[in-house]
Amino acid sequence: VPKSLRVPRAMLLALTIIYLALGEFFVIRLAERSKTTAANLLESRAVAIQLALDRMADRDRSAAMVVASLPEVREALSGLPGSAEAAASVVRMHVRADPLLEAAKFEGLTLVDGTGRVVPARGSDSVGMRTLPAQRDFLALAINAKAAHSEVIPSVGPAVDFDQQKRVGAPVLFVAAAVRDPRGRSVGAVVLRVRPSQRIDPILRGHRGTGTADGVTFRRDGLAVSATRFDGELAAAGALPDGRSSALNLMLYVPRGDSTERGGSADTPSVRALTTAVTSAISGASGSNVDGYVNARG
Repeated sequence: VPKSLRVPRAMLLALTIIYLALGEFFVIRLAERSKTTAANLLESRAVAIQLALDRMADRDRSAAMVVASLPEVREALSGLPGSAEAAASVVRMHVRADPLLEAAKFEGLTLVDGTGRVVPARGSDSVGMRTLPAQRDFLALAINAKAAHSEVIPSVGPAVDFDQQKRVGAPVLFVAAAVRDPRGRSVGAVVLRVRPSQRIDPILRGHRGTGTADGVTFRRDGLAVSATRFDGELAAAGALPDGRSSALNLMLYVPRGDSTERGGSADTPSVRALTTAVTSAISGASGSNVDGYVNARG
C-alpha cells in the first residue's frame, strides 16, 4: 500500500471506537423502541380489559336497578313478614323478575330489608341466604346505594363453580340495588348473584392474544378472583388444589425461595411480598413494566 494511502493507527482506533459507539447507540435505540412498542401494546390491552369489565359491571348494576324498580319487589319488602299478602307479593315478584334474571345469567335473587337483614322468602337464592348475612358492610351499602357490587367472596354452602361442579367456597359475586318507596325512602334492597367465571374469565380469555399472554383480576389483598392461563401448571406445581382455578385460591405473592435481589421475599406466606404488578395496581398506579420482574409463577 502506498505510504500516502496508509491510515494512521490512531485514526483507525478512533474510527473503530466511533463505529462501535454508533452501533451501540442504534442497538440501544432499537431496544428502547421495541420496549416502547411492547409497553404500548400491554397498556392498550389493559385498558381494553378494564373497559370491558366496566361495561359488564354497568350492565349488571343496571339490571339490578331494573329489578329493584319493579312494584312487586317493593310490595314484597313492604308487606308484613310471614303474612299471606307478603307471600303473594313474593310470588308475583318472581313471575316478573325471574325471566329478567335468566336472560342476564344471574344465579339468584335475595331480598334485604331496610335494616340490612336478609329476608327469608320463597324462591330466594339459597347461596345468597347463607352467604350474605356475614357481609354487613356490603348490605349496609346496598340499602343506601343506587347500585353496588360486592367483592368476589367464597360461598357459604354449595355453589356452581367454573367447571359446573357445586362446591362450598366457590367464588360468588353479588350486585345490589336499593328498593325505594314512592317517596324515595329506602325500604331495603334486592341482591342478585352472579358467577365470576361467567363474567370475568371470558373477558380475560378474549384479550390473551399470544401463546404466553395472560391477565388476572385480583382483590386489594392480592387474592386472585379469576382463572389464569396457567392454572394447570400451577396445580402441577402444588400452588393450586387439583381441579380448581386460581380464583380465591392463588395469592399473587412472589414465590417462596426467590432472592430479594430478584424482587423475592421470605418463605413465610404472611411476610411474602406481593408481585410488582399487583403492588403497583393496589397503590393506584397504572402503566407497564417491560424490564421484567418475578411474577406469582416465579
